[in-house]
Amino acid sequence: MRGLGIGIVLSLACVAGAFPCAAGADDTLSLQTSVTPRAALFATHGGMHSVNEATYAGVPMLVVPQGADQPMVARRVVELGAGLSIRTEDVTEDSVRALARRLLDEPRFRTAAATLRTAQHEAGGYQRAADELEHYLRAAGPVGLHHEADT
Repeated sequence: MRGLGIGIVLSLACVAGAFPCAAGADDTLSLQTSVTPRAALFATHGGMHSVNEATYAGVPMLVVPQGADQPMVARRVVELGAGLSIRTEDVTEDSVRALARRLLDEPRFRTAAATLRTAQHEAGGYQRAADELEHYLRAAGPVGLHHEADT
């Protein structure tokens, strides 16, 4: 990006009609996840997958929410100090450059992102989530539909 002295890696999702998948598109996710831990900054629309990816890697985020839950996710990223957010209608080359410069120059963003990375790694990931669900289901007993005839 001009004026920041950084390179940019762009990753687009395959969307029928808009961004069709090319041969080998399955490799996009592995490429993206291998690049993210080495990134200085992660620009995202604020989807949970991309925010979790940046958090897992401890990379500060510039969030440009587009809809659904993304504005809420963007607010939380900002509240936690792991990034900044900008509304789509406020995006200009200068505004993005200014926010990116802050994310790159102010250590507090990388520190907060690193704190979130540690917390996410210590949380246990999908394996702990599955264990917790199984524990809950065992404690709750058999789960079934309630029929009026049973009462």
